[in-house]
Amino acid sequence: MKLSPPVPQPLRGVGTLAFELPGNSHVELSLFDVAGRLVQTLEKGVLTMAINQQPYLQSYFAVANLANQAKYSLSPANINTGTSIVTQDNIAVVKECIAAGRC
Repeated sequence: MKLSPPVPQPLRGVGTLAFELPGNSHVELSLFDVAGRLVQTLEKGVLTMAINQQPYLQSYFAVANLANQAKYSLSPANINTGTSIVTQDNIAVVKECIAAGRC
């Protein structure tokens, strides 16, 4: 299998990911950061699962923690920024989380 980097770079929003497979193959694709149309494709069963990252906790919050540590000598908060696997079984809960701005 050959996987090419996404285009354009840096990737913001919509992009293209190209890959080549040796002959006919069955492929299951999993994506990161659940939102928008991805929620609909999970509900329709087009995708079997996705991985929901926590971009706020992994980006802004991490920088804010470091700034507070540098400026005020505060110990950074220990927050689990791990992922969650989203399927048709739990998509309703994730939709509520997205609507509330927590995911």
